[in-house]
Amino acid sequence: MKDRRLNFRLAQWQDEIIRTKAQEAGRSISDYVLHCALGKDIYNYNGLYALASQIKRINNNLNQLVILARQGRIQVAGVESIREKIAEMNGTLNQELRKARD
Repeated sequence: MKDRRLNFRLAQWQDEIIRTKAQEAGRSISDYVLHCALGKDIYNYNGLYALASQIKRINNNLNQLVILARQGRIQVAGVESIREKIAEMNGTLNQELRKARD
């Protein structure tokens, strides 16, 4: 729980830099400054959620192809290896999203 408030003075150019960097990182000013002060990595996760959505759609389509291939309704070569690679990408993306939330 955040129960303390910290105020400090800075020059206009410093204010502009901090505001710009916070906006680029997709964070509030207080969150950005707090992360910087505590030495935490700052992740810009703009676009990661859209990428996660696209990977889920691709994975869904691939799963449908795997089902049809196992039923013998279509013949597809290398679907399992593609599926494994997408699962690996999804795992990496989920790790990055977890880092971004912290």
